[in-house]
Amino acid sequence: MWLIILIVLAAAPDQELVNRAESIVHGRVSRSWPAWDAQHKYIWTHYEVQALDILRGNRGLVVIVSEPGGSLDGISMRVSETLDYAVGEEALLFLYRTPAGHWRALSKQRATPEMKSRIRRMLAGRSQ
Repeated sequence: MWLIILIVLAAAPDQELVNRAESIVHGRVSRSWPAWDAQHKYIWTHYEVQALDILRGNRGLVVIVSEPGGSLDGISMRVSETLDYAVGEEALLFLYRTPAGHWRALSKQRATPEMKSRIRRMLAGRSQ
């Protein structure tokens, strides 16, 4: 019983996560592709996300979310603590802009109506 309660609490976003996110988007991944950075030093995997609902920020209908790592030209790069996405996956993304200009997710969570309602209350400054 305690384990289930702890998992539910750990999965819920807290006010700090909501505050840190520059943009919060409920979206669906439509495609992905790897690419080298401008210096041809690091591989990034980019994910095209169709926005279904924008809870914070002025994002368009399509957001490109990027994670370091991937496979390209026979080379694979793996970076710890990166998020994986699958084409067709739907998620609630808490985004920030990297110094390189990429949008990355601080966190991704299931986009349930209850979760979105809780985040909207946090954004409005109301408690749970």
